Amino acid sequence: MLKTIRIQILVLLLLLPISASAQFFVTGDDPGKLKWSVIESDNFKVIYPRGFDSLALVYGNELEKFRVPISRSSGYLPCGPDNPLNRKMEIVLGDAVIDPANADAVGLSSEWLAHDLKLVQNFSSLSGEWEYRKKFPAEWNIKYDNMTFKVTPTGFKHTGIFPEQATNWDEYAKMIAKENRELNILNLFGYTGGATLACAAAGAKVCHVDASKGVVAWGRENQQLSGLGDKPIRWIVDDCIKFVQREIRRGNKYDGIIMDPPSYGRGPNGEVWKLEDNIFQLLDLCSQILSDDPLFVAVNSYTTGVSPSVMEYMLDVMMRDKYKGTVSAQEIGLTVQSTGMALPCGSTAFWKKEGHE
Repeated sequence: MLKTIRIQILVLLLLLPISASAQFFVTGDDPGKLKWSVIESDNFKVIYPRGFDSLALVYGNELEKFRVPISRSSGYLPCGPDNPLNRKMEIVLGDAVIDPANADAVGLSSEWLAHDLKLVQNFSSLSGEWEYRKKFPAEWNIKYDNMTFKVTPTGFKHTGIFPEQATNWDEYAKMIAKENRELNILNLFGYTGGATLACAAAGAKVCHVDASKGVVAWGRENQQLSGLGDKPIRWIVDDCIKFVQREIRRGNKYDGIIMDPPSYGRGPNGEVWKLEDNIFQLLDLCSQILSDDPLFVAVNSYTTGVSPSVMEYMLDVMMRDKYKGTVSAQEIGLTVQSTGMALPCGSTAFWKKEGHE
């Protein structure tokens, strides 16, 4: 069952690998001087700079393969009787700076021009920059429940918050409040502190770990913005696996562990993290720092290669022999307000102590 939550924030659809209207990749050339070609499949029109034929063909095939989830995510149905416009979805491979006056010349409709803010992605490095069609402040604040978060578009495709995680923040807070005892929570790959602040606001002591010094500082700022400066939070910059290994040696224990690992990343000293390769090791290590009476363990995944059922199985293997509780896994997402449809945004596997099902 897809759990969804309504939350207002700009640029949500920009986090999709394939956007609802047009996705742009940097070729390094002035788009006005490029010669453009078009490949059309049953439901998509791929517009690309001449010379990228192989890439465009591969991209077109992948789009058709994932046509249904793309349609559900975007609320735009390519062709068919359910699309009153009966028009193919347009995907552009090339630089983002295409003059509106030239849109017709490359076979592109004007629909994509309606976006106020769009991510321009670099195809080779996966970095990018934001293209502004309206004037935006460099940063702004948004509120959720009793928390306040700073939002700013970054060059690595993030805005400082993953709003789909709010459904999990609510779950952590509910379980902590119900338990009515002092709890120690570990948040690994904690990013800018959404889960950390939710747990702290509910009354837990929290240890927040992330390899990025910048996002940990951002989390501290969110703590102050939220009026939670007096809450017991330890902010730590470290490689998460190495940190857990040290906690094992120290004999430290936690009543709840949250893991929100990236699909791929590097630690502060160049350590390489790849979810498919490292997740089971991380789970095994975390099993050694759980208290005798843990409340929950949660693992998030944004990687198609690690499905909810796979995470559920691994978590069950980790917990079944020692603790009494239940394991579940499901997709999480956001409700697209204009269509009422659900935008899939990854998945979460939960182990919960008996009585918190």
